[in-house]
Amino acid sequence: MKFDIIKEKGNKKTVHFFETKEEVDGAFKSVRKTLLKDMKMPGFRPGKIPKSIIDRKYGNLIRAEAGDLLRDRMIGASLEEYDWILDDEKPTGEVMLPSEGEDYEFDVTFSLLEDTVPKNYKGVKLEIPIVDFDKAVENTLQNIREKLVSYEESSKSAEMGDVAILSELPSEKNDDNPENTGEKSDKKSETFNIKLGEKMLGPGMDEIITGLKKHDVFSVRIEKKEKEEKGEEEKIIHSFRIENILNPDYPEIDDEFAKKVGNVDTLEEMKNNLRKDLDIQFQKETKEHLNRLARQIIVERNEIKAPNYMVENLKQDYLENMGAEEKEDKKSLEFIENLASQQVKEFLVLRGISKAENIEITMEEIEKEKRHNESVSSTRDRIRNEKALDFVLEHAKVKEVKRDKSEDVDEQETTWKWVVVNEKTKMREEG
Repeated sequence: MKFDIIKEKGNKKTVHFFETKEEVDGAFKSVRKTLLKDMKMPGFRPGKIPKSIIDRKYGNLIRAEAGDLLRDRMIGASLEEYDWILDDEKPTGEVMLPSEGEDYEFDVTFSLLEDTVPKNYKGVKLEIPIVDFDKAVENTLQNIREKLVSYEESSKSAEMGDVAILSELPSEKNDDNPENTGEKSDKKSETFNIKLGEKMLGPGMDEIITGLKKHDVFSVRIEKKEKEEKGEEEKIIHSFRIENILNPDYPEIDDEFAKKVGNVDTLEEMKNNLRKDLDIQFQKETKEHLNRLARQIIVERNEIKAPNYMVENLKQDYLENMGAEEKEDKKSLEFIENLASQQVKEFLVLRGISKAENIEITMEEIEKEKRHNESVSSTRDRIRNEKALDFVLEHAKVKEVKRDKSEDVDEQETTWKWVVVNEKTKMREEG
């Protein structure tokens, strides 16, 4: 196989391709072999049909398939060798079909995508949060402690942190509703657990249950804010019985805790190990955060038009991993389209940075980093762009900032809450 650039004009490159007759014959042989696998013909065993019969019936098809095989192989090798990226204009050239026993030659003119000349990629300002590792260690210990909690039945009033076991009684219409029939629904009673303080049933419910005891019955309804339009749900009264109250029993965070959970002798050792693990995790997440942020910024600073065929190819790759329902969802498809476009733009701007900074990749690096079923050009692109991104980060201005507490949203603002229908409904059933 040989290919040489024979003409250059602007972004147009004309390449002359040459393949030996031995390789041409090999391509014909390969096509026939593939064709024979599924071919059945009366009087002949599978795979034993004479070449003359096959050629007489499928000669034109075999020749066309052999031509496609040869051209794809040769053009692919040239694009990899020259490290070219094509634009959306299709390659041109009068290409004849190959013939067995003869060398194969043809010319193709490619329209290349002009290299991106990146700007404003040095001195990018990036921010990372300041982390209080001592607090993070304590939070981790508390999370582990909460997972080891056990519960005991209680005859005392419910408090925040307790688990209340409730059964829902049949609901009825609100007396304030003129359409109230006084009839209860046929809904079956359900039993479920909630942990007070976690707002598992929505705002207001935990506060209502606090102070009640086992066997208490209470009725509630939804109340919307004044500006909200009243809805049908406000006419429904929900009644509950407290079947049980469970008090949490948490283990002490001490050396025994460390031996049981951390497999170390002292709590201090466990804290040190947690701090190391958290630091490793923080470094990993910080690098991912900086990488993502840097890519986003350099794309925003460089106007790049992604070739349609590159976006489409990447989009199809993503679609192959999607479920049938997602492929039918308009929002999912729009997201995939935007993601593919963004990825192509990132690739092109990083490629431009690597060329601007003369970042080179050796064959030793490619051979070492090449993944299974990955082409040489793909490996080269991946390593080169990783180095380009490293260059951006090395020259970035990274600043540690305090995390905005407003980002810690414990609860979403709601337009409703649970309220007691009548204080008299909060009563304890005897027995």
